[in-house]
Amino acid sequence: MNEDGTPKTVSPKQEKEPDFLKIDKHGDMLFMSNFMRQSKDPTHFHFFKVPMTQVENFVAVLQEMLEAPDNPSNKEMLDTHRVPPEAFAREAYQAIDETRIDWVQFEKLGVTKEMLERTNSLDRMLNWQKTPVLFPIRVEIGETVIRTDARLSLRETPEGKLNLYVHTSARNRNSTAPSWLPALPMKTNRTFFKPAMQAD
Repeated sequence: MNEDGTPKTVSPKQEKEPDFLKIDKHGDMLFMSNFMRQSKDPTHFHFFKVPMTQVENFVAVLQEMLEAPDNPSNKEMLDTHRVPPEAFAREAYQAIDETRIDWVQFEKLGVTKEMLERTNSLDRMLNWQKTPVLFPIRVEIGETVIRTDARLSLRETPEGKLNLYVHTSARNRNSTAPSWLPALPMKTNRTFFKPAMQAD
């Protein structure tokens, strides 16, 4: 907030995108209600949803419409893009019902329920979080096989379907992310990766 009590703002330009206020769909849904309640005069605050790629042009149009919000055509357009704070409020937090999980999605990636339970990952996923460890993923596309290490999470579509999300992670020697695969002792590594000697 500024010293006069007004919120700090940035110009609605694409290059300012990193400074935009971001609200995660699965994050803290109490933000909107708290923001409105703590503001001195919440009736002066309005939230609108606009395409990120057209934010500059869209904001200019919205500002012009807000100069005459009671104009029927302006009101219709503003109402279309307006986001009421109460739309973000949830009655109560609900964990995911395990019976909703489509285990076939996991099997296609080479991940089993046992692997999730053994790494305490299933509980995390049932609470809308990513798995705490990386899993070896194997995907077949035609005759091509793709292998990678990734964290997993569950997300709900607007239609209410529960889908498996794969969050790939580039692993390297400096990575501190834990993996489901056990780390081999250095002696074992040297033996396992020792190049074969060819006879003369």
